[in-house]
Amino acid sequence: MPLEDAKARIASQMPSDRKISLADIVLNNDGTVEELYYQVNSIVTDVFRKRGWIHRWFLSPIGVVALGLVGVLTASKCFVS
Repeated sequence: MPLEDAKARIASQMPSDRKISLADIVLNNDGTVEELYYQVNSIVTDVFRKRGWIHRWFLSPIGVVALGLVGVLTASKCFVS
């Protein structure tokens, strides 16, 4: 992708602070993998506590791993100089 196209694509995105204000759950990917794992674990624990047993069935270990990977992929930042 040409540099100008990449810059235009980044510029057309909604600002991060607006995305965060609309989100139910935010994963901060500025730290280590261990910190991200702790965040995902805390979120899943909180969902289980608030939503009850039915979400334990829907959020299988595979679902939790997928949630973590999606968070890693979508929360990473792209800088173009």
